[in-house]
Amino acid sequence: MNNSKILNIVQQVATSLDIKLHEKENTTAALRFEAKVRGINVSLYFSNQTSNKNKVQAYFYVGTGRRYYEPDFYKKITFNDTKAENAIFRDLVQRLEMDKINEKVDSILKYRADKEIENDRKNAELAAFQRFIPFENTNYRGCFSGRKNGTYFELSQDKEQLHINTRNKDILIRICAAAAQILEEEATKAAKA
Repeated sequence: MNNSKILNIVQQVATSLDIKLHEKENTTAALRFEAKVRGINVSLYFSNQTSNKNKVQAYFYVGTGRRYYEPDFYKKITFNDTKAENAIFRDLVQRLEMDKINEKVDSILKYRADKEIENDRKNAELAAFQRFIPFENTNYRGCFSGRKNGTYFELSQDKEQLHINTRNKDILIRICAAAAQILEEEATKAAKA
């Protein structure tokens, strides 16, 4: 692998795409560059193929590299480093899709913003329940649990199921009576609407 040629081409790519790629690794068999674009990790990696010394594999990553966490982008190509510099430049920009870096970054940022809105909504829902019962995330079966005056409450992660355990049957009867009254009021409201 011709490291000096690839270093020169990477500088041209970085300049044309307005990315500040920093060299992280430089050995005879590998070159690695990293950058941050609007807070998102970007990585460009080159390595020699063992079977053919002129063949170079190029890898381009945008994101964390942990696909289960958030969307990211990964592309790999192989090229011959005996090609002209402008041909390798074109390979990196077009075949590796480095020219679409802003689209990839935008999709990750949109995902993060949507995730933050969803987390804020979930936290607001939990806070509404916590006004009455001190629910905490137990990480046990994905539920929230709380105790109040000897009664144990378990709220499902989606906040659609509530389990109540108490030894005082009178409390359970009163909770059922209050629930029945609330359900009757809601049914009356729905009938009027």
